[in-house]
Amino acid sequence: ASSVLYDIFVERMRAYSAGSDSPRVLIATPAGERHAIGAALVGAAAAVDGWTVIYLGADLPAKEISTAAIAGDVRAVALSVLYVDDRDRIVSELRALRSQLPAGIALFVGGSGTLSLARELSGSGIRVTENVAELYDELRRAK
Repeated sequence: ASSVLYDIFVERMRAYSAGSDSPRVLIATPAGERHAIGAALVGAAAAVDGWTVIYLGADLPAKEISTAAIAGDVRAVALSVLYVDDRDRIVSELRALRSQLPAGIALFVGGSGTLSLARELSGSGIRVTENVAELYDELRRAK
């Protein structure tokens, strides 16, 4: 069932083509996070809302995400984290990504795994959201 939902969300991203002047958002999951359904859901919602979505998928290191974000001239990067198996590694990846992105690119992190990281990430320029709906609301404000 989750595979079918994932396919539907990815297809929604492809079906909605925003204009060339629409804001761009890069969506992915950080290194170690292989569960991409939340990221795909946010990507589909952003596409429907008029964003040009650059969807990279799952399990990407900070350097690859930042390189793609800069090359894609995005306004925001949104990451999904469901499980935190190695707390130090994920916090390190997220902080590294923030430091590699220009200040003008907003970095949002959402998903059930991020709730336990909110205190560690506060003050780092990373906006932690509690759920997909809140992440979507943050993207709407960044638009």
